Amino acid sequence: MSLTTHQVDHTILETYPPDSLPPDQIHSLLTQIKDYQSTHGSLLKVIDSEIPHSVHLQPVSVSVFPTVFPRRVFHEAIDELQLAYNELYGKIAEDKEWLYAVTGPLRKTEPLVDALWCVYEEVQRQRRKVQYIEQNVHAGLFRSDYMLHVLSDSDNDDDEDWIQSLCLKQVEFNSYSCAGGCHADKVADMHRFLALRGVYNCPSIDEKQDMRILPSSLPLNNTIHGIASLLVLAHKRYGSTPYNSAASHTAVLMVVQPNNFNIADERPIEYALWNWADDNPIPTYRIEWQDVLHRTQLTETGELLFFPPESGGRTPVEISVIYHRAGYEPQEYSDEIKGKDIRIRLELSRAIKCPSILGHITTIKKVQQALTVPGTLGRWLTSDKADRIRGTFVEIYSLNEFDFSEKIHDEKLTENYILKPASLEGGGHNIYGSDIPSILQTLLENEKSRAYILMQKIRSPQNIYGMLMSSSRGVVVDEVVSELGVFGGCIWEKNESSSGLDMIENRVVGWSFKSKERSLDEMSVVKGFGCFDTPLLVD
Repeated sequence: MSLTTHQVDHTILETYPPDSLPPDQIHSLLTQIKDYQSTHGSLLKVIDSEIPHSVHLQPVSVSVFPTVFPRRVFHEAIDELQLAYNELYGKIAEDKEWLYAVTGPLRKTEPLVDALWCVYEEVQRQRRKVQYIEQNVHAGLFRSDYMLHVLSDSDNDDDEDWIQSLCLKQVEFNSYSCAGGCHADKVADMHRFLALRGVYNCPSIDEKQDMRILPSSLPLNNTIHGIASLLVLAHKRYGSTPYNSAASHTAVLMVVQPNNFNIADERPIEYALWNWADDNPIPTYRIEWQDVLHRTQLTETGELLFFPPESGGRTPVEISVIYHRAGYEPQEYSDEIKGKDIRIRLELSRAIKCPSILGHITTIKKVQQALTVPGTLGRWLTSDKADRIRGTFVEIYSLNEFDFSEKIHDEKLTENYILKPASLEGGGHNIYGSDIPSILQTLLENEKSRAYILMQKIRSPQNIYGMLMSSSRGVVVDEVVSELGVFGGCIWEKNESSSGLDMIENRVVGWSFKSKERSLDEMSVVKGFGCFDTPLLVD
């Protein structure tokens, strides 16, 4: 089998990746992957393993071979869709009335949604009493996740034009604390190195067609730099000269969770900012969520001062940009740790938020469902952009609007739909298959039905195989399903015009790619299901 050309016959995909390699070759390949991960920080921290002089880490789950993915739809996501999605979600974040109409009803049943709106309302009350300088410039680092969808119900296995029958369908849109970019960056580099090294050059069984993967079929990824570059632009927009005379300089503040197992997906962004330029580093500090009130101070005019531990708490720095990587779980807003007060202080400050509190609310799954209602996208987008985005939608129903009382035990419902919480993005909370009827029956009997949405299953193509090295299941060769995530970055300024904002910067900052065995429901890598991967682009 040859993968040196862009044209790939679907029938030969059943022999890719090769599962009959000599043991010595497999051993060499796996050793090189583990060594690459260990020396490039493609790792997860093992919580509770840390002692003063050491900590245990384990490699991130990765694919052994890159996984076949259509070049056409990859570039559609990268080159066309993301800029339109950035614009859409920026405008939604400035449309408070629409956002509240969609998500406000969830406040009765969803603590996180209620906490976020409580923060927003308290910030507005305090702004009316104290003349804090309001920051009208906001930033967003988004990730839109897609899977391949087969347009026809028919079996495509013998269709030479099988790639043309595929399109992208959106799994979810994430606008808050979007993770995975640093891991994806390193795994893409790893696969390119292995291709350059010739590790993927495998003789075929009949010796007529050798398998070779060229680096040109593996797209470049630069997500670490891309995310950092967006934060740099926001920092420069704020300015390097502090407004407050007590501060020594301005800096980016990354707000993180305590006991963080995913430092390798956060620290590289911090390092990239400090190393941005020899003569112009972008000072960046980390602060754990529960320490915000202790280590920061909000001045009378709204500057957020941070007291780095290394300064002995004496000389503050003024925060230019708040980059949120915490504050997305209900328990983070508990009275015990004064979570709402934490977020209120951050939101009241004149620092540029990435994202603002309304930008955070846009990530709620109910928003994704509401956008599928015919005519909704026209509120913010031109018809061509709206059509482009609408093409990525599957059917999503609010349970308040969907008559499921007579369909609870309908096999088509359990086979073709997924039940998802309306308030939480991210995997791990979804309900599949035979588990759906009992949950629906419970929802019928109480008010919580509004807290779920019913989403049509994406019909992924069959007979695409992968070799995965999972931290929980070892090395597996199986049929796989892949998910492409596209990272977008934008900066805008709120205005009072009909559009609601002036877009200052709108760009794609990188991508992630994950694969899992087809038999698994969830994709989350850090929870032990999927693996970070690289698309092997084919035509």
